[in-house]
Amino acid sequence: MKTFGNLILVWIFYQSSYSDPKYFEGIVTYNFKEFDSKGNILTTPINKERFFFKKGIILNEIIDGIHLLKFGNEQVYIDTEKKIRLVINNDQKFIKNIGIETVIQNVNAIEEKKLNEEKVLGHPCNVTFLKYVHKFMNPFGKEVSDTLSCTYYTSKQHKIFQPEVYGLIQGNRNSLVLDGRFKGIPLRVIIRRTDNSNMIIESSGLKETKVDDFIKLPSYPLNN
Repeated sequence: MKTFGNLILVWIFYQSSYSDPKYFEGIVTYNFKEFDSKGNILTTPINKERFFFKKGIILNEIIDGIHLLKFGNEQVYIDTEKKIRLVINNDQKFIKNIGIETVIQNVNAIEEKKLNEEKVLGHPCNVTFLKYVHKFMNPFGKEVSDTLSCTYYTSKQHKIFQPEVYGLIQGNRNSLVLDGRFKGIPLRVIIRRTDNSNMIIESSGLKETKVDDFIKLPSYPLNN
């Protein structure tokens, strides 16, 4: 019985030291699709993006799309505990601190309601409809706004650590997390604009795995 008890203690120590079952650690891949008001497929800056999640750290990289051709092999590294946001340029081999986005106020919903749960990739999701005014800068540097009608499918099983801080660092305007009101990993987001055009962001894969090797900062110089 003493040996069995020791094994239990070792297992508890391993769990507390090397994993946190409350928060997701792993890789999520997203596909982006854009449609005009008639349902025609449009070209998007990002076709596919991959996120690496660990408690306190989120790293994302674009793996397909015009953005990749224009800006090269870049990754964005966010530490929600230190409140830092870095760009890692793997082509020119430097790291740049890009700071925190200009913060807008938390999303003030015109309408918000819970819908029936659904599964995405076999994972049970909370489904929320959210209608709000989205403010952003147009290509001419002028702030404009549009009313967005969004449906969020967020995993019930896989939680983000400090989602409100993650949202804040990105100015509460990132399409996947907004102001951090959703605690689960988003697996599908449908965004419809006033002109009836829409964008669908949907996960094509979710894998629970250790990501330390992926999110380790390279020894590049800091370029400010």
